[in-house]
Amino acid sequence: MRPLLLLALATMAHAAVEPRLDPPSTKRLSPQTAVVHLRNDADAAAQTSVTLTIAMPFGGVQTRVATVTVPARGEAEAKLTYELYEAGRHTFTVVARAAGAESKTETVVELPEQGAIRLGPLPNRYGPGAKRGDSRPVVDIDVLGHLQRGGRRWFPLGIYATPTSERGAKELAEAGFDLVTLGAMPPKPLRQVLDLLHGWKLNAWVPVSHLLQFADGDVAQKKRELTELVAGVGDHPALALWESIDEPAWGGQPAWGLREGYGFLAGLDSRRPIWTNHAPRNTVDTLRFYNAATDIAGADVYPVPMPQTQSDLPNKTLSVVGDETRKNLEATDHEKPVLMVLQGFAWRCLEDRADPKAVYPTLAETRYMAYDAICSGASGILYWGTAYTPKPSPFWSDLKAVVSELSALRPVLEATRGSQPTLTPADSPVRATARRVGDGTTVLLCNRSATETTVTATVSDTRGPWRCLFGDAQPTPAGDGFRLTLPAWAARAVTNDPTFRPERRDYSAEVRDYRPPQPLAAEPGNAIPNPGFEADADGLPAGWDVRLPFTVTRDTQVKRSGQAACRIDSPDVGANPLAVLNGIAVKPDSHYRLTGWMRSDTPEAVGRFYAEWANASGWHSYVLPWTAPGAEWKQFSVDIDTAHNPEGRLYVVIQARDKGRVWFDDLRLEEVK
Repeated sequence: MRPLLLLALATMAHAAVEPRLDPPSTKRLSPQTAVVHLRNDADAAAQTSVTLTIAMPFGGVQTRVATVTVPARGEAEAKLTYELYEAGRHTFTVVARAAGAESKTETVVELPEQGAIRLGPLPNRYGPGAKRGDSRPVVDIDVLGHLQRGGRRWFPLGIYATPTSERGAKELAEAGFDLVTLGAMPPKPLRQVLDLLHGWKLNAWVPVSHLLQFADGDVAQKKRELTELVAGVGDHPALALWESIDEPAWGGQPAWGLREGYGFLAGLDSRRPIWTNHAPRNTVDTLRFYNAATDIAGADVYPVPMPQTQSDLPNKTLSVVGDETRKNLEATDHEKPVLMVLQGFAWRCLEDRADPKAVYPTLAETRYMAYDAICSGASGILYWGTAYTPKPSPFWSDLKAVVSELSALRPVLEATRGSQPTLTPADSPVRATARRVGDGTTVLLCNRSATETTVTATVSDTRGPWRCLFGDAQPTPAGDGFRLTLPAWAARAVTNDPTFRPERRDYSAEVRDYRPPQPLAAEPGNAIPNPGFEADADGLPAGWDVRLPFTVTRDTQVKRSGQAACRIDSPDVGANPLAVLNGIAVKPDSHYRLTGWMRSDTPEAVGRFYAEWANASGWHSYVLPWTAPGAEWKQFSVDIDTAHNPEGRLYVVIQARDKGRVWFDDLRLEEVK
């Protein structure tokens, strides 16, 4: 065991307050307290902000902040909690800021190697010996670490998307998706969405995110919100999972606080698992540490284009998907399901959806990544980033085609694994898994290399003949199995079941037959397109993005002028539904006035509108204060200065709050001298 290395470095500008950090505790697996001593040599008390940053060995960062008043010519202490769980070099940086000056001190801690991390005790919610009481789980986990729903094994095909209409729900369900996400919203609109999903046999997971972090914030309030959420929707059959904070290890979230939050939510709802998505950069020991506060693990990994440069991973190819799947299984000791989050976007499209240089995964690459995850042990597949993907588009059609293929393979994906095939040669880059279902065995294979590979698979089920599904090139008989040549980064499904004939849907006609809508034209002197909400898009005002589903309506019955107005229904106290119009062009270094008309159905209903943009200097907002317009149409306005907007793009938001209805009409954004 290597000794601890403590190295202190101090730098100081002309600061009134100087920090000194006690040697940090190196105890692992529990929250520790960093004690910062602050000395003030000035003749006046100093309000001091103390920031502790811990740079961890494998790239993660923990940040803690405290505010302390240090008396004149005196001393004070700041205490901040942290956790250590990775072997290697940790850099503790403390910055004290007071009266516009700052001082800094650094301490380096070298944590020696230790064995696998084990935590406990924790709620035994699933697996052998689990005590569930009389409650029947909506989603269960069997003794082999697989998800079950309705008493049957379940392989979810999910997407980070929330349908806001019947048409949207229908599209996802028909493509084969059966799991969607729901954003943060009060229980009442949440039930509305769940009702819609249930009608299309879609399930949902709800991110409770930072409500599960009991290491900071108002924990009592978090408990109240979680309790209200479970009370409001916990009985709904379409609600399948809760989700913890996204990528908590990479974000430096205190694991002990998540364990406490996990225990609280598990006590409220014993019928659904909690799952956590991780970044692909974490070590197995780190993941074990955080997986103690979850029932389902997983990771997101997006390797297209190759070589991927978005993550500092040693594997820059498509096969990193299988590597991360196996790593996350190891980090659960193969006792918990692993959901893999795969690529539903192009990296360049995150900045500009229409970027002509954006590189999307091909159908073959999308298919390969799914098969690689499955052959490596994934218990479900989800797709992130489709909100940034144009629809229709070739990639969106390809993605839906692959999901329809996976959905057609559900009997295989949800079957009990049979004896696994023996591959020859033994060092083949091909990975495979076999499942007994129906009248035979189906083998899924993926070639994890950039070169064409021929492999022989020997299977205990000697029935034949063997054939490839989905129109792929056919294998040849070879002893008790088959021989197959796989192109680079290729996936194949091979079966000897004569009755099993799944089909992959073809969505290419969506792109071929698509007729784009006419661009929304702005009126002369008005930068806002569709200012009177006359243009319709499936019951919503065309061009406007909606945050909470079913709360924004293009209303043709109540309007100030023309054929329609926009109505926002705020379902409950605490709700803040809104609609956003993006990408409005304005002149830099100019003055504008945003005007609009509002009315409401109750004296309590309030609304507002505002313009906003972000750049390197931060966020810039020009906001009409919350206003109760009353039963008659009234005009309101807010002035805008675009001096800090060199890009000349902004967005406009209309919003209601608390309970009631607010109508908007005849918006106008015009330059004023």
